[in-house]
Amino acid sequence: MSLLKFGIYFAILLLIVIIYYYFATRYRARVVLYHSVSDDLDSKKTNISVSKFEQQIEYLINENYEFFKMQDMFKTSKMKAKKIFITFDDSLEVLYTNVFPIIKKYNVPITIYTCKKIY
Repeated sequence: MSLLKFGIYFAILLLIVIIYYYFATRYRARVVLYHSVSDDLDSKKTNISVSKFEQQIEYLINENYEFFKMQDMFKTSKMKAKKIFITFDDSLEVLYTNVFPIIKKYNVPITIYTCKKIY
């Protein structure tokens, strides 16, 4: 095989990979999991500040993400928009005091998972 022929095949393969990646990632749904939104930075690994959370919500809105609740994940078969699901893994008081004003301001639906202790 000549070098020119190899170059053409390689360019075609690269183009196919780029096109596939573009369409495969463009409309993929994303799930973002938060634990706590608070300015109290005692638990830095599982905590995000209120201002940072609002910045992230604003960024997602500016990037034209469409927000959904987890219960709506399989209701729409065609993914015409960038889908995102905002979830919280606990129903802490800070969700009401810190998160609720932001999601209400931007009209963003969220899903909260609660855990019941079983003894």
